[in-house]
Amino acid sequence: MKPNQHKLTKWLNKLQQESWQLELIVSGFAIFLLVAALEELDTWHRELSMLSEGFDGMDKLIVLGVIVLMIACLFIVINLILHLILRGIWISAIGLRYVSGDIDFDSLKLAPKFDRFLRRKIKSFDTYIINLENICSIVFAFTFLIVFILFSFLLFLFVTTSLGIITEQLFEWLLPQKVAEVLRIGIGLILLLFGLIYLIDFVTIGYLKRIKWLSVFYYPFYRFFSFITLSQVYRPIYYNLIDNKFGRRIGLLLVPYVLVVIFLMSGRINSYVWFPYMEGDFSLSNQYYDDLRKEEKIIVKGSIPSKYVTNGFLEIFVRYR
Repeated sequence: MKPNQHKLTKWLNKLQQESWQLELIVSGFAIFLLVAALEELDTWHRELSMLSEGFDGMDKLIVLGVIVLMIACLFIVINLILHLILRGIWISAIGLRYVSGDIDFDSLKLAPKFDRFLRRKIKSFDTYIINLENICSIVFAFTFLIVFILFSFLLFLFVTTSLGIITEQLFEWLLPQKVAEVLRIGIGLILLLFGLIYLIDFVTIGYLKRIKWLSVFYYPFYRFFSFITLSQVYRPIYYNLIDNKFGRRIGLLLVPYVLVVIFLMSGRINSYVWFPYMEGDFSLSNQYYDDLRKEEKIIVKGSIPSKYVTNGFLEIFVRYR
């Protein structure tokens, strides 16, 4: 090994042993800042959704960008809180080890059945501490991997939407309108199809890249989508995570975890909306009534002053677009 390489390896090994201090500092500051940022991003979401109306498709993309930022902040906060909890357990375990050393099963005088079971499951206290250390480090890296993936998804949508708008304008200038529309839809479907294939390869931890006959055809599209999603930024973290058994298990949980959090985040509870007690079309939503809608909520389609008409006529507001 070269002297410079030896110094670099020694330096990195030292950083690995002391990285927990940096992790705690980053986690604490990030949670504090991102909780405040979530409220500000919600304000941006409301304002941009109104200002971007009428931009022919780009309005939804702009609003989606803010939503992705909010989801990314939420993921960071959730994961870093989990990281702080695990690091707290890890620090307490190290302190306990200093006081009492390893677990002495002989002193517990357990029945043989329980003694064999606990020795097999716990093994040693040092192994427990090492496992906690590994989990904490992976959770910390996993947090920012999720954020990078969300931004890659946003970049993919931005590029495909932009290409759709550009090709539509270009084809309409050169070709008849119906032909231009068919070509635009065809190009969009091709991009979505290969984007889905790229996603399948990602969530299956590179399964498609292991098929030799498919690699010749898949490689150009892989390079293209890697470029537009900037996946080279987080690719080393991703492959370093999945090159061992424990990391692959975490990688397989990536997509279900993201979907579950987004699903829970999109849920809302509205009390007393069913009239009289039936589901379906017999429901009342507060967003359509001025006296019930929250001040920060925007009017999506239309609204009326109240559920009750008191002045003999009904005022109706329809949102202009």
